[in-house]
Amino acid sequence: MKRSLALLTFAFFALTSIVTSAPQCPLQELTSHNPATNRQLGRSAAIDGDTAILGAPGGVLHSAYVFERNLGGPNAWGERVRLLHPPIVPGSSGFGDDVAISGDTILVGAPLDDDGYAWVFERDFGGPDNWGNSGQLVALDVFPNSFFGRSVAIEGDRAVVGRIEGSAGTGSAFVFERAAGIWSQVVKLSPSLAATKSFGFSLALHGDSLLVGAPGADLAYLFERDSSGTWNEIKSFDDGMPLLTTSTGIEVALGDGLAAVSQPRRAINGLLNAGAIQVYERNFGGPGNWGLALTLTAPVPGKNHEFGTGLSLWGDVIAGGAPFDSTVSPHHGAVHMYRRSPGTGGLWGHLQTLEAPSVLASDTLGYSVALQGATLVAGAPRSKTGGIGRAVFFGGADPTNYCTAGVSASGCMATIAGSGPPSATAAFGFDLQVTGVEGSKRGLFFFGSNGRQAIPWGNSSSFQCVVPPVARTPLFQETGTTGACDGAYSFDLSAYLQLKPHLNPGAGAVVQAQFWYRDPFAANKQRTAISDALEFVLCP
Repeated sequence: MKRSLALLTFAFFALTSIVTSAPQCPLQELTSHNPATNRQLGRSAAIDGDTAILGAPGGVLHSAYVFERNLGGPNAWGERVRLLHPPIVPGSSGFGDDVAISGDTILVGAPLDDDGYAWVFERDFGGPDNWGNSGQLVALDVFPNSFFGRSVAIEGDRAVVGRIEGSAGTGSAFVFERAAGIWSQVVKLSPSLAATKSFGFSLALHGDSLLVGAPGADLAYLFERDSSGTWNEIKSFDDGMPLLTTSTGIEVALGDGLAAVSQPRRAINGLLNAGAIQVYERNFGGPGNWGLALTLTAPVPGKNHEFGTGLSLWGDVIAGGAPFDSTVSPHHGAVHMYRRSPGTGGLWGHLQTLEAPSVLASDTLGYSVALQGATLVAGAPRSKTGGIGRAVFFGGADPTNYCTAGVSASGCMATIAGSGPPSATAAFGFDLQVTGVEGSKRGLFFFGSNGRQAIPWGNSSSFQCVVPPVARTPLFQETGTTGACDGAYSFDLSAYLQLKPHLNPGAGAVVQAQFWYRDPFAANKQRTAISDALEFVLCP
């Protein structure tokens, strides 16, 4: 690859405005290919890299579906294989009630199968691109009529399986480790409060930390593994409302110094079962302490929406499913996204609300959610006639800044940003914004979809970072004060693309944009300057 000096300059300045990416728009809807024998696709969901797994524990043959990115075309998801209970037997095994994936290994819980199992599947086991059953995880102690496999989690060579036990409804969490391809149970974990109901109903594993939900007791427990290999209970999280039922811990999530615990039946502003998510941070309230940093609620809480039924955490982004949200259609469902500003103790804000592109009553989108980077898959297990279910994949990373801004005669460096979801079809809603422009100077946005570059331009400090040909917006009149850097402009690109369809590159296009403005007092008599650049993907 040829690289000019200008391109090397671009590469040096490209590492700006780095934030955790988050999904922006719906990309694809997938349904079960076997509606005659299974139902409830999307009851559970997990994702790792370019592989996702969706549980379908309903119907005659309970199943789990493996989908892979690019299998259905560039950046499209396609079905790789349907996993069935081994051996294949009709009945109520609950196979797919919970699923987990890490690298080339998948766990599928089957809590109704005898006393319960967690089945292990591995990539290429039994042939190239095949996901074959390589074994099963079972507890060393047998507890009759238990629900081993109600929850599963895996990370590398460590797996955890939850079990709900007997009529009392107490439970345990079993930690397994793999060595030389063999899985062995290393410890059975129980809560400090022995009578805790439904301990093990949900699990989240992150490194040497494990979060276990017990929604029957409105509790969640955090365990950590010390240097000797011993797992210790570090903290218990409660709802702070001992006289109310909130289902605290029905879903849990873990990240670096973060823990999220859902409360889908918590009342908000008098609205029963509106739902909430509690967010805890390490060192919040003191060194080593896990303190409650805040409680997230839906942007518009609704009665019986049960926000938090689905929950996932990635970096500084939290996704919370509200499967019974009826804002669009009865029980259509939605996923609400939140992001923390950089740094421990940063503020959390609502990022956006994701909805399925097609409106279906009783869809229950968000019953399960799995988030990784700029990709999110949300399950809608009651979707379609008879509850066949479907999964909706969302993607399209946040707009990303690159290149470097020119410096005007007054020392101004204009910065471009985007606000709202970029869309090729929406009538409005995605604004290109620029601040720090040389005051009282005219300017315009220009954009293209042919890639990045860094060609010297104008006053010798600017670069044209959009590969031509480019399209231009109308010229803006002056704002700001002469000699100051207070010029600012905003332009709704979505509306402009609908007005000028011949300039619209279409859904899925990667678009680059910059702002050009006059700089009449530049020392080299080149009387223009340009901002840094913004790259984004146009959603449908």
